Amino acid sequence: MKKTLFILGFIIPFLSLSQNNAAIKGTLINEIGYVVSDANISVVGSSTGVTTDSLGKFKLPVPSGSIKIKISHSSYQQKNVKYFLNPGETKTIYPVFKFRVLPEYTVVTKSTDETMLTLIKVDDQLFPTPSGNFEARLSSEIGVAMNNELSSGYNVRGGNFEENLIYVNDIEIYRPFLASSGQQEGLSFINSSMVDDIQFSAGGFQSRYGDKLSSVLDVTYKKPTEFGGSAYLSLLGANVHLEGISKNQLWTHNTGARFRSNRYLLGALDTQGEYQPLFGDFQTYITYTPSENWEHSFLGNYALNRYKVVPENRETSFGSINQALRFTVYFDGSEITQFQTFTGAFASKYKPNDSTELKFIASAFNTYQEELYDVEGQYFLDELERDPGQADFGEVAFNLGVGGFLRHARNTLDATVTTLAHKGSRRYRKNHLQWGVKAQYDVINDKLKEWSFTDSAGFIAPRPSDSVGYTDSSAQPYQYLNLENSVRSKNKVETGRFSGYVQNTWTRTKKTQKKFFYVKKLSDSTTQSQDSTLPGYKQLIFTAGIRANYWTFNQELVVSPRTSFKYRPLIYFQDDSGRIK
Repeated sequence: MKKTLFILGFIIPFLSLSQNNAAIKGTLINEIGYVVSDANISVVGSSTGVTTDSLGKFKLPVPSGSIKIKISHSSYQQKNVKYFLNPGETKTIYPVFKFRVLPEYTVVTKSTDETMLTLIKVDDQLFPTPSGNFEARLSSEIGVAMNNELSSGYNVRGGNFEENLIYVNDIEIYRPFLASSGQQEGLSFINSSMVDDIQFSAGGFQSRYGDKLSSVLDVTYKKPTEFGGSAYLSLLGANVHLEGISKNQLWTHNTGARFRSNRYLLGALDTQGEYQPLFGDFQTYITYTPSENWEHSFLGNYALNRYKVVPENRETSFGSINQALRFTVYFDGSEITQFQTFTGAFASKYKPNDSTELKFIASAFNTYQEELYDVEGQYFLDELERDPGQADFGEVAFNLGVGGFLRHARNTLDATVTTLAHKGSRRYRKNHLQWGVKAQYDVINDKLKEWSFTDSAGFIAPRPSDSVGYTDSSAQPYQYLNLENSVRSKNKVETGRFSGYVQNTWTRTKKTQKKFFYVKKLSDSTTQSQDSTLPGYKQLIFTAGIRANYWTFNQELVVSPRTSFKYRPLIYFQDDSGRIK
């Protein structure tokens, strides 16, 4: 018996080794021909696995017979491949890894403008955000930051929120002026259901874009080719979108309506009260194409955003283990912030030939905004009991101070912006010439009437009138009420802006070839590694332009030259079958 156990103990390890005497090695590459490092390659159903090195190479010991290999990486789609290996065989493979498609968009480079990233939209509802605004997705881009997830505002590379350009079908879009960035702001202009193409640049963009230099977001609404639509409903709102084309193919429309209320989200804030936010808008994009040379379009938008809150109380605990504090506020009054905007733009595009395009645009924007509030508060600063042995642990031990404040505002803003613009482009040989001029007239009526008063430790507040120390009450001096902050103004500004640009892009392309390895699937269980010489090209792109603008408000002429240079050493394309070409 002992002899038998000794023999089995000697033979079993060799049997185990004989089952794992095969191996798979190779190089992992992605769709554009670059190696993929730090990817995980393992045998399905086993703990055996390796990681590709900096050159994308790997070698994985596997058992002989039929096996299934899993290849995974955070930036790529998971890939499962089946193989059959004979004992002692080492198979060399060159699997091609596909980029992961994010729910909101895929980032690629657009050849017509090398300073921009094209964000190809997939499905807006697969990537929901608290605000419901598209701009929240931009926070994943390098250099873009958002300080409030309920706002459509963002800053790029530390710039101001107002230094970002936004275009929809070549129409510049304006953000609200008065509404605080956040819960009062409402819906952004961009309706994701109507979007066809999105381009974004975090700086260094071409002269054809405006004079704000932080970033540019260029959105193109869809021109439908058939009837379609979508509808979404949630506890936070609804979105309905319809698009279609006429029977004679001359007319198209792309229309959307949105409604949103962040009431459930705002109810979770530290400030408790009755929140009544109502945001809605209606947009339409209509095109008329009477001939191959002409296309006329209209972009219209109406938005009404109303934010009302009746605050009741707020309780915030803060501090450290040595000093735990609680700040409690009781409110009276209410706040109402509302703004409505109208946008209308007519555009005519004329193409006399395939290389020339002329576009004429007339647009108008109007916004009326109100900021009304009377809020009174009484607050208490208390220190909490820190001793866990006390029955009132975590409760108020004693009061450190009390105070009160009063906020009042009656602010209104009425602004109208009208614009006439012309844009043109012409392609000849390997050059792309673009130019444009714009005249803009602004009328802004701004009324401010607000003040605030604070009565607390550290603030100067008069005592109530009394007669202590005075035998003659008429000799008592009058005590003035000193407001902490008081603003009262009425401004009307009428200005004109004139701008123009011209730029040219030189593109030089040289064809090249490269030996490329890929895996060809012969059946469900067998594959064969092959190599092929695939065509590609090298590309050199240089853009130079100049932009000028004149503002009658400060009577200044600003000239801004802009250049960009890009070299693409090796480029391949992918056909419908998934192979790289």
